[in-house]
Amino acid sequence: MPLQRRNQNPSRHPVAGVAATVTAALLLSACTSTTPSPEPETDAELGAYLEQSLDWGTCEDTASNSAEAELFANPALECASVEVPIDYDEPDGDQAQIALLRIPATGESEGSVLINPGGPGGSGTGLVASTSTLWQESPVIERFDIVGFDPRGIGGSTPALDCYTDEEYDTGKGLRFGVVNDINSAEEATEFAERCIDGSGSVENLVNAGSMNVVRDMDLMREVLGDEKLTFLGYSYGSEIGAMYTERYPENVRAVVLDGAVSPKMTPTQLRAAQFAAFQDRFDDLAALCAQSSDCVLGVDPTAVNERLHEIVEPLVVSPARSTDGRELNIWDVYNGISSGLYSEATWPRSSPP
Repeated sequence: MPLQRRNQNPSRHPVAGVAATVTAALLLSACTSTTPSPEPETDAELGAYLEQSLDWGTCEDTASNSAEAELFANPALECASVEVPIDYDEPDGDQAQIALLRIPATGESEGSVLINPGGPGGSGTGLVASTSTLWQESPVIERFDIVGFDPRGIGGSTPALDCYTDEEYDTGKGLRFGVVNDINSAEEATEFAERCIDGSGSVENLVNAGSMNVVRDMDLMREVLGDEKLTFLGYSYGSEIGAMYTERYPENVRAVVLDGAVSPKMTPTQLRAAQFAAFQDRFDDLAALCAQSSDCVLGVDPTAVNERLHEIVEPLVVSPARSTDGRELNIWDVYNGISSGLYSEATWPRSSPP
Protein backbone atom coordinates (compact mmCIF):
# COMPACT_ATOMS: atom_id res chain seq x y z
CA MET A 1 0.00 0.00 0.00
CA PRO A 2 1.84 3.16 -1.13
CA LEU A 3 1.60 5.84 1.53
CA GLN A 4 3.37 9.14 1.78
CA ARG A 5 3.30 12.01 4.22
CA ARG A 6 1.79 15.18 2.84
CA ASN A 7 4.08 18.18 3.30
CA GLN A 8 1.89 21.03 2.17
CA ASN A 9 0.27 21.94 5.48
CA PRO A 10 1.46 21.98 9.10
CA SER A 11 1.55 18.51 10.62
CA ARG A 12 -0.80 17.86 13.48
CA HIS A 13 0.04 14.28 14.49
CA PRO A 14 0.02 13.75 18.29
CA VAL A 15 3.36 13.52 20.04
CA ALA A 16 3.41 10.79 22.64
CA GLY A 17 6.26 10.62 25.08
CA VAL A 18 7.86 13.96 24.25
CA ALA A 19 8.54 14.72 27.88
CA ALA A 20 10.17 11.36 28.53
CA THR A 21 12.31 11.70 25.40
CA VAL A 22 13.60 15.12 26.36
CA THR A 23 14.15 14.08 29.97
CA ALA A 24 16.34 11.22 28.78
CA ALA A 25 18.27 13.54 26.49
CA LEU A 26 18.90 16.02 29.30
CA LEU A 27 20.13 13.23 31.56
CA LEU A 28 22.40 11.94 28.81
CA SER A 29 23.81 15.39 28.21
CA ALA A 30 24.75 15.56 31.89
CA CYS A 31 26.78 12.36 31.51
CA THR A 32 29.00 13.49 28.65
CA SER A 33 32.68 14.38 28.87
CA THR A 34 33.63 17.13 31.32
CA THR A 35 36.24 18.48 28.88
CA PRO A 36 35.47 22.19 28.38
CA SER A 37 33.81 22.92 25.05
CA PRO A 38 35.05 25.65 22.73
CA GLU A 39 33.30 28.98 22.93
CA PRO A 40 30.15 28.94 20.76
CA GLU A 41 30.37 30.59 17.36
CA THR A 42 27.72 32.83 15.85
CA ASP A 43 27.24 34.14 12.31
CA ALA A 44 29.23 37.33 11.87
CA GLU A 45 27.88 40.64 10.58
CA LEU A 46 24.39 40.13 12.01
CA GLY A 47 24.70 43.21 14.21
CA ALA A 48 21.35 44.35 15.55
CA TYR A 49 19.71 40.99 14.82
CA LEU A 50 21.64 39.51 17.75
CA GLU A 51 20.79 42.38 20.06
CA GLN A 52 17.00 42.38 19.60
CA SER A 53 14.74 41.75 22.57
CA LEU A 54 11.71 39.49 22.42
CA ASP A 55 8.37 41.05 23.36
CA TRP A 56 6.49 38.09 24.84
CA GLY A 57 2.72 38.50 25.05
CA THR A 58 -0.52 36.58 24.69
CA CYS A 59 -1.06 34.39 21.62
CA GLU A 60 -4.68 35.04 20.61
CA ASP A 61 -3.79 37.43 17.79
CA THR A 62 -1.01 35.25 16.33
CA ALA A 63 -3.05 32.22 15.23
CA SER A 64 -2.99 31.58 11.47
CA ASN A 65 -6.15 29.44 11.34
CA SER A 66 -9.30 28.66 13.32
CA ALA A 67 -7.85 25.50 14.89
CA GLU A 68 -4.90 27.46 16.24
CA ALA A 69 -7.17 30.25 17.48
CA GLU A 70 -8.74 27.86 19.98
CA LEU A 71 -5.39 26.41 21.06
CA PHE A 72 -3.65 29.76 21.32
CA ALA A 73 -6.30 31.14 23.71
CA ASN A 74 -4.57 29.12 26.45
CA PRO A 75 -3.31 31.71 29.00
CA ALA A 76 -0.30 29.51 29.81
CA LEU A 77 1.17 30.25 26.36
CA GLU A 78 3.29 33.24 25.38
CA CYS A 79 4.10 34.40 21.85
CA ALA A 80 6.70 36.62 20.22
CA SER A 81 8.58 36.92 16.94
CA VAL A 82 12.26 37.21 16.06
CA GLU A 83 13.56 39.15 13.07
CA VAL A 84 15.96 37.41 10.68
CA PRO A 85 17.42 38.46 7.32
CA ILE A 86 15.70 37.04 4.25
CA ASP A 87 19.14 36.58 2.69
CA TYR A 88 22.03 36.01 5.09
CA ASP A 89 24.44 37.18 2.39
CA GLU A 90 22.60 40.51 2.43
CA PRO A 91 21.79 41.10 6.13
CA ASP A 92 20.94 44.76 5.46
CA GLY A 93 18.23 43.72 3.01
CA ASP A 94 14.65 42.60 3.65
CA GLN A 95 13.71 40.83 6.89
CA ALA A 96 11.48 37.91 7.85
CA GLN A 97 9.63 37.43 11.13
CA ILE A 98 9.86 33.99 12.77
CA ALA A 99 6.91 33.17 15.03
CA LEU A 100 7.70 31.75 18.48
CA LEU A 101 5.43 30.24 21.12
CA ARG A 102 6.62 29.20 24.56
CA ILE A 103 5.50 27.62 27.77
CA PRO A 104 7.68 29.28 30.45
CA ALA A 105 9.54 27.13 32.94
CA THR A 106 7.73 26.70 36.23
CA GLY A 107 10.98 27.01 38.18
CA GLU A 108 14.14 28.98 37.54
CA SER A 109 14.75 28.61 33.80
CA GLU A 110 18.08 27.17 32.70
CA GLY A 111 17.34 27.87 29.03
CA SER A 112 15.03 26.86 26.22
CA VAL A 113 14.12 23.62 24.45
CA LEU A 114 13.58 24.63 20.82
CA ILE A 115 11.15 22.36 18.95
CA ASN A 116 10.40 21.64 15.28
CA PRO A 117 7.74 19.08 14.24
CA GLY A 118 9.01 18.38 10.74
CA GLY A 119 7.12 18.47 7.47
CA PRO A 120 8.76 20.36 5.87
CA GLY A 121 6.00 22.83 6.58
CA GLY A 122 5.14 21.86 10.16
CA SER A 123 4.20 24.54 12.67
CA GLY A 124 6.26 24.39 15.85
CA THR A 125 4.00 26.92 17.55
CA GLY A 126 0.98 24.74 16.82
CA LEU A 127 2.76 21.61 18.03
CA VAL A 128 3.75 23.11 21.38
CA ALA A 129 0.27 24.59 21.85
CA SER A 130 -1.42 21.26 21.07
CA THR A 131 0.86 19.33 23.45
CA SER A 132 0.91 21.93 26.23
CA THR A 133 -0.72 19.56 28.73
CA LEU A 134 2.05 17.01 28.23
CA TRP A 135 4.71 19.62 28.82
CA GLN A 136 2.98 21.05 31.87
CA GLU A 137 3.01 17.57 33.43
CA SER A 138 6.68 17.01 32.57
CA PRO A 139 9.66 17.55 34.89
CA VAL A 140 11.39 19.25 31.95
CA ILE A 141 9.15 22.32 32.36
CA GLU A 142 10.55 22.86 35.84
CA ARG A 143 13.95 23.79 34.36
CA PHE A 144 13.38 24.78 30.74
CA ASP A 145 11.15 27.04 28.66
CA ILE A 146 9.47 25.01 25.89
CA VAL A 147 9.67 26.99 22.64
CA GLY A 148 8.11 26.05 19.30
CA PHE A 149 8.91 27.99 16.13
CA ASP A 150 7.37 28.25 12.69
CA PRO A 151 10.16 28.04 10.09
CA ARG A 152 10.35 30.94 7.66
CA GLY A 153 7.30 31.13 5.44
CA ILE A 154 5.25 28.74 7.61
CA GLY A 155 2.28 29.32 9.93
CA GLY A 156 2.60 32.62 11.79
CA SER A 157 5.98 33.51 10.27
CA THR A 158 6.12 36.17 7.57
CA PRO A 159 6.43 36.64 4.70
CA ALA A 160 4.23 33.60 4.13
CA LEU A 161 5.09 31.14 1.37
CA ASP A 162 1.83 30.38 -0.41
CA CYS A 163 1.16 28.82 -3.78
CA TYR A 164 -2.59 28.51 -3.21
CA THR A 165 -4.99 30.14 -0.81
CA ASP A 166 -6.61 28.16 2.01
CA GLU A 167 -9.91 28.38 0.13
CA GLU A 168 -8.33 26.88 -2.99
CA TYR A 169 -6.85 24.02 -0.97
CA ASP A 170 -10.21 23.42 0.69
CA THR A 171 -11.98 23.19 -2.65
CA GLY A 172 -9.34 20.87 -4.13
CA LYS A 173 -7.80 23.36 -6.56
CA GLY A 174 -4.36 23.18 -5.01
CA LEU A 175 -1.85 20.37 -5.39
CA ARG A 176 -3.17 17.40 -3.46
CA PHE A 177 -0.91 14.52 -2.46
CA GLY A 178 2.29 15.56 -4.19
CA VAL A 179 3.63 17.52 -7.12
CA VAL A 180 4.54 14.37 -9.02
CA ASN A 181 0.86 13.41 -9.24
CA ASP A 182 -0.41 16.82 -10.34
CA ILE A 183 2.20 18.41 -12.63
CA ASN A 184 2.68 16.60 -15.90
CA SER A 185 4.15 19.17 -18.29
CA ALA A 186 6.61 22.06 -18.48
CA GLU A 187 3.69 24.44 -18.91
CA GLU A 188 2.03 23.23 -15.70
CA ALA A 189 5.36 23.47 -13.85
CA THR A 190 5.84 27.07 -15.07
CA GLU A 191 2.31 28.01 -14.04
CA PHE A 192 2.85 26.51 -10.60
CA ALA A 193 6.17 28.36 -10.15
CA GLU A 194 4.53 31.65 -11.10
CA ARG A 195 1.72 31.05 -8.62
CA CYS A 196 4.25 30.41 -5.85
CA ILE A 197 6.21 33.56 -6.70
CA ASP A 198 3.06 35.67 -6.70
CA GLY A 199 1.71 34.10 -3.51
CA SER A 200 5.03 34.40 -1.66
CA GLY A 201 5.83 37.98 -2.54
CA SER A 202 9.03 37.46 -4.52
CA VAL A 203 11.53 34.99 -5.91
CA GLU A 204 13.90 36.06 -3.11
CA ASN A 205 11.49 34.80 -0.46
CA LEU A 206 11.31 31.40 -2.15
CA VAL A 207 14.99 30.84 -2.91
CA ASN A 208 15.95 31.71 0.68
CA ALA A 209 13.47 29.32 2.29
CA GLY A 210 15.80 26.33 2.26
CA SER A 211 16.91 24.20 5.18
CA MET A 212 20.29 25.86 5.67
CA ASN A 213 18.67 29.24 6.22
CA VAL A 214 16.31 27.61 8.72
CA VAL A 215 19.38 26.27 10.51
CA ARG A 216 20.92 29.75 10.59
CA ASP A 217 17.61 31.11 11.90
CA MET A 218 17.79 28.54 14.70
CA ASP A 219 21.20 29.80 15.77
CA LEU A 220 20.00 33.38 15.72
CA MET A 221 16.99 32.32 17.81
CA ARG A 222 19.32 30.61 20.26
CA GLU A 223 21.24 33.85 20.70
CA VAL A 224 18.13 36.03 21.06
CA LEU A 225 16.57 33.58 23.53
CA GLY A 226 19.66 34.06 25.67
CA ASP A 227 20.91 30.47 25.42
CA GLU A 228 24.65 29.95 25.35
CA LYS A 229 24.07 26.63 23.60
CA LEU A 230 21.15 25.02 21.80
CA THR A 231 18.84 22.39 23.24
CA PHE A 232 16.69 21.08 20.38
CA LEU A 233 13.98 18.48 19.77
CA GLY A 234 13.20 17.65 16.14
CA TYR A 235 10.65 15.24 14.69
CA SER A 236 10.72 13.77 11.18
CA TYR A 237 12.21 16.47 8.89
CA GLY A 238 13.06 18.29 12.12
CA SER A 239 15.65 15.56 12.60
CA GLU A 240 17.36 16.67 9.42
CA ILE A 241 17.63 20.34 10.35
CA GLY A 242 18.80 19.29 13.83
CA ALA A 243 21.58 17.22 12.27
CA MET A 244 22.46 20.07 9.92
CA TYR A 245 22.70 22.41 12.90
CA THR A 246 25.11 20.14 14.74
CA GLU A 247 27.29 20.01 11.62
CA ARG A 248 27.35 23.79 11.07
CA TYR A 249 27.50 24.87 14.74
CA PRO A 250 29.02 21.97 16.71
CA GLU A 251 30.36 24.33 19.39
CA ASN A 252 26.86 25.71 19.99
CA VAL A 253 25.18 22.36 20.80
CA ARG A 254 24.09 21.49 24.33
CA ALA A 255 21.69 18.60 23.62
CA VAL A 256 19.91 17.57 20.41
CA VAL A 257 17.18 14.93 20.17
CA LEU A 258 16.55 13.55 16.67
CA ASP A 259 13.32 11.60 16.19
CA GLY A 260 14.50 9.81 13.03
CA ALA A 261 18.02 9.93 11.61
CA VAL A 262 18.26 10.43 7.85
CA SER A 263 21.26 9.03 5.99
CA PRO A 264 22.99 11.77 3.98
CA LYS A 265 23.94 9.14 1.38
CA MET A 266 20.35 8.26 0.45
CA THR A 267 19.03 9.56 -2.85
CA PRO A 268 15.51 11.07 -2.90
CA THR A 269 14.26 7.87 -4.54
CA GLN A 270 15.84 5.70 -1.84
CA LEU A 271 14.42 7.93 0.88
CA ARG A 272 10.94 7.73 -0.60
CA ALA A 273 11.17 3.94 -0.89
CA ALA A 274 12.26 3.72 2.76
CA GLN A 275 9.28 5.86 3.74
CA PHE A 276 6.89 3.60 1.84
CA ALA A 277 8.35 0.51 3.52
CA ALA A 278 8.00 2.06 6.97
CA PHE A 279 4.40 3.12 6.29
CA GLN A 280 3.59 -0.39 5.11
CA ASP A 281 5.05 -1.89 8.29
CA ARG A 282 2.97 0.43 10.45
CA PHE A 283 -0.15 -0.23 8.38
CA ASP A 284 0.36 -3.97 8.90
CA ASP A 285 0.56 -3.34 12.67
CA LEU A 286 -2.66 -1.32 12.54
CA ALA A 287 -4.37 -4.00 10.47
CA ALA A 288 -3.39 -6.69 12.97
CA LEU A 289 -4.90 -4.61 15.76
CA CYS A 290 -8.04 -3.96 13.74
CA ALA A 291 -8.42 -7.68 12.98
CA GLN A 292 -8.94 -8.35 16.69
CA SER A 293 -12.37 -6.74 16.33
CA SER A 294 -15.17 -8.58 14.57
CA ASP A 295 -16.40 -5.35 12.94
CA CYS A 296 -13.02 -4.35 11.46
CA VAL A 297 -13.65 -2.79 8.05
CA LEU A 298 -10.46 -4.46 6.77
CA GLY A 299 -11.64 -7.90 7.85
CA VAL A 300 -10.35 -10.29 10.50
CA ASP A 301 -7.59 -11.82 8.36
CA PRO A 302 -4.42 -9.67 8.66
CA THR A 303 -2.90 -11.34 5.59
CA ALA A 304 -5.70 -10.04 3.37
CA VAL A 305 -5.88 -6.42 4.57
CA ASN A 306 -4.02 -4.87 1.62
CA GLU A 307 -6.36 -6.46 -0.91
CA ARG A 308 -9.35 -5.36 1.18
CA LEU A 309 -8.05 -1.77 1.37
CA HIS A 310 -7.53 -1.63 -2.39
CA GLU A 311 -11.01 -3.03 -2.92
CA ILE A 312 -12.43 -0.20 -0.80
CA VAL A 313 -10.48 2.74 -2.27
CA GLU A 314 -9.90 1.80 -5.94
CA PRO A 315 -13.26 3.20 -7.09
CA LEU A 316 -11.97 6.64 -6.05
CA VAL A 317 -9.33 6.49 -8.79
CA VAL A 318 -12.03 6.92 -11.42
CA SER A 319 -14.79 8.57 -9.40
CA PRO A 320 -13.77 10.73 -6.40
CA ALA A 321 -16.34 10.81 -3.63
CA ARG A 322 -18.30 14.00 -3.08
CA SER A 323 -18.54 15.45 0.42
CA THR A 324 -21.64 17.10 1.84
CA ASP A 325 -20.20 20.55 1.09
CA GLY A 326 -19.30 19.68 -2.49
CA ARG A 327 -15.60 18.93 -2.13
CA GLU A 328 -14.04 15.87 -3.75
CA LEU A 329 -12.22 13.07 -1.94
CA ASN A 330 -9.77 11.24 -4.20
CA ILE A 331 -7.55 8.25 -3.57
CA TRP A 332 -4.56 10.43 -2.62
CA ASP A 333 -6.64 12.13 0.05
CA VAL A 334 -7.42 8.70 1.48
CA TYR A 335 -3.77 7.65 1.50
CA ASN A 336 -2.87 10.95 3.15
CA GLY A 337 -5.47 10.38 5.85
CA ILE A 338 -4.26 6.84 6.48
CA SER A 339 -0.58 7.79 6.64
CA SER A 340 -1.26 10.69 9.00
CA GLY A 341 -2.89 8.27 11.42
CA LEU A 342 0.06 5.87 11.42
CA TYR A 343 2.48 8.17 13.24
CA SER A 344 1.11 7.52 16.71
CA GLU A 345 -0.75 4.57 18.18
CA ALA A 346 -2.61 7.08 20.34
CA THR A 347 -4.70 7.85 17.24
CA TRP A 348 -5.61 4.21 16.62
CA PRO A 349 -9.05 2.96 17.66
CA ARG A 350 -9.31 0.70 20.66
CA SER A 351 -9.93 -2.88 19.66
CA SER A 352 -12.84 -4.88 20.98
CA PRO A 353 -12.60 -8.67 21.02
CA PRO A 354 -14.91 -10.53 18.60
